[in-house]
Formats: sequence, structure tokens, C-alpha cells
Amino acid sequence: MASVAVPLFVAGSLVSATSTLAAGQAAEDAGRYEAQQLRRNAGNTRASSQRAASEEKRNERLAQSRLRAVAAASGASASDATMEDLTADIASEGEYRALSRLYEGESAAQGMEAQAEGAIYEGKAKKKASQLSAAGTLLSSGSTLLQKYGGGGVSGGGTTTQPGTWARTNYNVRVGKGGM
Repeated sequence: MASVAVPLFVAGSLVSATSTLAAGQAAEDAGRYEAQQLRRNAGNTRASSQRAASEEKRNERLAQSRLRAVAAASGASASDATMEDLTADIASEGEYRALSRLYEGESAAQGMEAQAEGAIYEGKAKKKASQLSAAGTLLSSGSTLLQKYGGGGVSGGGTTTQPGTWARTNYNVRVGKGGM
């Protein structure tokens, strides 16, 4: 029975270790893919904020045009102090709104890029953990085989007859003879 159990035990351990490694690789790949998507989204967010800033500048130009049209219809002079103050206020507000849109987009994009770095780090950490887990599985399996089927010492299946000597109690299963 031991001649069948040992190869099955070894095969099971190898399959377990291999699947653990594959899961780690898949986690790293998933982290890279997520990072790629986040970086793409960051670029789209920047582009969107630039379009929003351009729209704010367009709205500023429309407000300036409306101010001039209303002032001309009322007979006010374009060089009037009030007109100059209103023109400056509209320009300042338009610039503020455009820069705010750019800042919001850049801030969101930087957050996405930080998430991308985190996804890559997490994927690498999971891969490393899977490598250690696979190594642990193989070492544990090897230790179990040594304890069960030989390898010397008390855990090797022997019993002490006198201090310093060992008597084998299982003569049918030995490395190289009918066993492993």
C-alpha cells in the first residue's frame, strides 16, 4: 500500500505547489492589468478636465460678450470704470473656474495612478506569498515522508534499544528497496 501512497502523496504535493504558484502569477497579472486600466482612466480624466477648462474659458468669453452687448444697449462706455471692473471680474472668475477644473482632473488622475502602483505592489506581494506557500507545501510534504518512511532518528520510524543504537521496526519500506 505504501508503494502506491508515496507517489500519490508526492504528486498531490506537486500539484498543490504548482497551483499555488499559478495563483500567485495570476494575482500579479491581475494587478498589472488593473494598473493599466487605472492609468488609462487617469489619462482620460486629465483629458476630460482639459475639455471642462476649455468650456469654462468659452463661458467666460460669452459672459464678456454679453456684458459688452448689454453695456452698449444701455449707452455705457466700454472704458467706463464700472465696465472695466466687471470685465476684470468676469476674466478672474473664468480663469479661476478653468484652473479649478484642471486641478480637479489632475488630482483625480494622481489618485488613480497611486491606486495603479498599489495594484502592482499587491500583485507582486501575492506572487511572493504564493512562492513561499508553495515552498512550504513541498518542505512539509518532504518532512511528512521522512517521518513516515524513514530518514533516521526517532521520527524516522526506529525505536531505541540502547542509548546510541537504533533498531528498525519497519523492514519492508526502505529507500531503494520496495519503497520509494
